[in-house]
Amino acid sequence: MNGNFEPKKFGADKIAFLGMFALSLLIAQLIVSRNSALNFSEPIELAHSGLSISVPTGKGWQSELQWQYHSNGFTLSSHFIVGPGISGARVRCRYFPTSLATTAEVLFEQQAAEIKGTIKETGQSQKDNLTIYWARIEGPVLAFVGTVELPNNRTVNIEVIQTTFEINLD
Repeated sequence: MNGNFEPKKFGADKIAFLGMFALSLLIAQLIVSRNSALNFSEPIELAHSGLSISVPTGKGWQSELQWQYHSNGFTLSSHFIVGPGISGARVRCRYFPTSLATTAEVLFEQQAAEIKGTIKETGQSQKDNLTIYWARIEGPVLAFVGTVELPNNRTVNIEVIQTTFEINLD
């Protein structure tokens, strides 16, 4: 016998580990996509207005699924709860039966001041005969705000606000 011993290199173990890794990634992707799917409610109708809106529901989302009257309009909202008393995201639709005396730009500036943020982008989209004005606002939270003037001097505002949590890893 000579003193040289060289094991046979098949590489099957490397292929098996690669296959297990690929399978693990696929399973993880399926679990994450299944548990984080965003579901919407059936359209929630506001009586005598012809308006109906769907809001996020399901895992983590809390909503009363009915319009509430507040001061000069109606509100429909849904909150994504991440902990006791902590909202990670909020969707709020506000309907005003009479037009607001403010422009979209003033509304966006008011919202930016309310969340202590700055307007990063604005634009408008056309859907049939309606023009939707929107803004992206960044600050301690990320907000997307939209407003549309409806026929008969009515207004709908939609706000989507996401709280960004700063994590200190020191």
